[in-house]
Amino acid sequence: MRNNFEKPVRIKKKAVRELIFWIWMIAAGGVFAFIWLAATGNGDQIYTDVVYEKVSAYQSNKSPERMLLYVLIFAGIILYAIYALYSAVCDNKDTACSFESMEEKKRKISAENAYDQGVSEFSGKTVVAAFAVMAGTWYFFYTGISTMVFITAVYIVFLLLMHKDVILEGLVFFFSVIYAAAALYRCYAFLGGLRSIGTALLGISAFIVSVLVMAQANKRMYLVRGTLVAQILIPFLLLALLQDTYRVSEEYVAIEIPFRAKAAVAVLLVIFVLEACRQMKEWGKAWDICNVVTRGSCISIMAFHLAGGTGAVVPEDLHHTFENIIGYSQIFEKGLMPYDGYISASGFYSVVQGAFFHFFGDGAYANYYLTNNLFYLFVSVVVVLLLCLHLRKSDIFFLSLILDFMAYNRVAFVLPAMLILTYPKWMDRKNLWLQTWFLASFILGIYYPVYGAAVCIAFLPLGIWQVWQLTASCEFKRMCRKASFWIGWAVCLFPVVLCRDVLWGTLRHVKAMAGQTIYADGTARFAQCIPDNFMPYLPGLRVAAFYILTFLIPALAVWAGFALAVKAAGITAAGQKLKIGSKKAALAALSPAIALSVMYSYTIVRLDAGNLYNRNGYIFPVVTVMLIVLASRYVSDCRLKRVLVCFAVFLPAVQGSFAFHNMDAKLSAYYIVPDGYVHTEDDPVERWGNAYVEPGLYESVEEAYINSAEDREITCFGTLPNFGYYYLCGLKPVSVMEMGLTVKGYEAARESMEVLKEYPSIVGGYGDTFSCSYAFSNYYLYYWLVTSGEYVWSYEKNAFLPNTGGLSKKEVHDVNKDIAGAPEDFDMGLNCSSLGSSMKSLEGIFQETDSAYDVSKDKDACQIDFEKPLDGEDADHFYIEFEGMDQNFDYILDDGDGQAVQASFFSRCLLKKRYHNGLSIVLQWADDKGELHRIRCAMSKGKLLIPLGSGRRWLLQAHSSLTFWAEQDGKRIDLPTFGKIRFLKLREIDS
Repeated sequence: MRNNFEKPVRIKKKAVRELIFWIWMIAAGGVFAFIWLAATGNGDQIYTDVVYEKVSAYQSNKSPERMLLYVLIFAGIILYAIYALYSAVCDNKDTACSFESMEEKKRKISAENAYDQGVSEFSGKTVVAAFAVMAGTWYFFYTGISTMVFITAVYIVFLLLMHKDVILEGLVFFFSVIYAAAALYRCYAFLGGLRSIGTALLGISAFIVSVLVMAQANKRMYLVRGTLVAQILIPFLLLALLQDTYRVSEEYVAIEIPFRAKAAVAVLLVIFVLEACRQMKEWGKAWDICNVVTRGSCISIMAFHLAGGTGAVVPEDLHHTFENIIGYSQIFEKGLMPYDGYISASGFYSVVQGAFFHFFGDGAYANYYLTNNLFYLFVSVVVVLLLCLHLRKSDIFFLSLILDFMAYNRVAFVLPAMLILTYPKWMDRKNLWLQTWFLASFILGIYYPVYGAAVCIAFLPLGIWQVWQLTASCEFKRMCRKASFWIGWAVCLFPVVLCRDVLWGTLRHVKAMAGQTIYADGTARFAQCIPDNFMPYLPGLRVAAFYILTFLIPALAVWAGFALAVKAAGITAAGQKLKIGSKKAALAALSPAIALSVMYSYTIVRLDAGNLYNRNGYIFPVVTVMLIVLASRYVSDCRLKRVLVCFAVFLPAVQGSFAFHNMDAKLSAYYIVPDGYVHTEDDPVERWGNAYVEPGLYESVEEAYINSAEDREITCFGTLPNFGYYYLCGLKPVSVMEMGLTVKGYEAARESMEVLKEYPSIVGGYGDTFSCSYAFSNYYLYYWLVTSGEYVWSYEKNAFLPNTGGLSKKEVHDVNKDIAGAPEDFDMGLNCSSLGSSMKSLEGIFQETDSAYDVSKDKDACQIDFEKPLDGEDADHFYIEFEGMDQNFDYILDDGDGQAVQASFFSRCLLKKRYHNGLSIVLQWADDKGELHRIRCAMSKGKLLIPLGSGRRWLLQAHSSLTFWAEQDGKRIDLPTFGKIRFLKLREIDS
């Protein structure tokens, strides 16, 4: 009796001890993050290359933010590992207490013969707890709640008070009625109905029906049978993908859906309905809710929530939309080979989704949203079928309700790969598992390199274990004697050998992008404005909370994954020795934590204002599912499993990524066309398709289409704003296509230069829609185009043309030296101070110009006279240090209105220091014709690295002098004292 009494006491004490440890670690992590941000936020970013983008424009210090996340991750892992070892030694038993391997759990469940009843009760409580976390988290952070969430909360309270014995059945029935009613509405709309409904009507109707069913004597049977009937209706949710009605002013217009798209939806709809009809055989024995939910209903609900957009009312953003699909056109329509003529900016995901766009949407922009929804329908099919290997269908049903899965094509196939690689039966077949891991890493590495690397590295420890176990077994020797073993590996290696050039190009491109990612793609969280609805009840702490949670929640996700792996390992202490119960389980459970850690190297780089997660929000649903799957497999204690499931749901709930809370957009019978939109039926730009287009965008594309009529038979680069313009105008762009956004750093510029040498192209001076003049933002490539002699400027086309006329280098220079370059009196803002503050780390890429000069200074200006005329291309950068300029500052928000902020000492710790507001330095020179040109930059901290070569008519001109002065709010003032002056030449990409 004493042993039976002491065991739960020990378990309770350990649970309390672990809870205290987690609270302490989270609190310590939050305090540490605050101190780190306050200490580094106003520091200087260390540059190793000349790259101008948001980091330099705001004079941000981005690198320490990424470092902060990894410090938190590894510190937390070390602390938890120490705690786990301490706990194992103290308890002298399994640290997990009631954590068991899956095999032990199955034996115990089988012995007790209570599988159905026990799991059913557990699942109901877990769903209620997960819903409470989901709704509570959103309300806690944003003090908001949707109608559907409120109705569901009332219904759950009703279940807990009146019908605890059928919680799971009641919840499945309730949501099945909601989605069956939504499916009936989609049938009504498909048949021509025009009235819209709201989620409130669906929720209230489901609530009333559920309460009436609960009043029946045999309520369990009616609930299960009602759910069974609903499974037949739910697949008709897919008709939402075929919505074809538009309201134009007061008229209703139908636009034909391509036949292949309708056929694909129809085939799946028939399959899902037949599956549900086949499930009706359970009618007479319909007692277990887990046996009546169908795969088709789960897929339909998931695809229904992932469907989005406005049909043929096309988006104005021609960058992000075509970024998802342009690769297919480049390779299969334009005939450009990967990493030869065409360089994918970041993987070949756009080839896959582009194939959907062309096959189901006939390549018309009007069908972009349609094919995008079909792509995610395909992803939903794959995910649900693989989840069925791990979870019961009722569990998958709830996942499809609350999680916004994979609404980001780059991450779409990460979850399927991880589900396959953690499937126990697959892991038992070691050789087959290794082949799958190899191919998954290869395919995902090409599809999206960062996430492919994450999957590869995440399963590397398990892969090493599998290799060791396989080669140490007698089975391996027998396998080596079989031809099937070698044939299997030959099949795996064949695509790798076939795509070796693509792999090498991917590696080179990833290396080039990695060198500039912080500078070219980074956005710092420090000193940003935060959403008005974020924790408004804590006005003094909400900004700090937002910044801290940006890094603490991602770290906490990795900590949770590591803790799960420790629990799955089943560590025990026997005397002075530690034993691991299941190494394979531990290594499999560790995979989400490792995958996250790799993905963060990319996702944490850009933290745009107004969003707590940004890119992290796309990967958290994957981790949520994996934590739930692995907890269900390796955790048997209901309370501990419930905690893990609730934490998994918490991750997407923080940013409101739960699907069912807002269905209103899917409950309209038509799309509304805004006033003034242009209908493009029979338009000269055929790739519009039958679309409705914003007037300004329509005129811009039409103008580009007319102006580029002569250029469709030759290659081009940077001549149009972005991907969509090239596609719609039928042009053949090479390299990364968009110069301004991508070709910034040294390696990236060299990569594009090599393509432009192999494919002589029109290289435009248009710049792009996001960056300033390419002469500044893409200086490496601009310098090469101007000075190399391989491209000559065309004033007629406002672009560089290949030097195919046999002009000498001097003749080319005579033409190119009069290029306008950056706009006159171009303001470079804080960029020059950002780079100038990092001059020590940039020394290696500059060569100091050996030029003698005299400096003459009066009260408000300084003139530098050169003894011999200075060639602009030999001194394209100017460095100057002003003294004592790091004292006068006020506090601002980086993306605010520019007004100084009056704040307490605590708040000032997270505000940006702005030095010498309104004080700028102006540089002026004369070209060979005696015309004067200027550029200017903000003084800020006084160390300025100014790219003279970006200025108008500096390159290829001989300069006798350079003058500079200071202006305060546009008026000349006394020139501050300066010390060091240097004329520098930046390294060339063709050297």
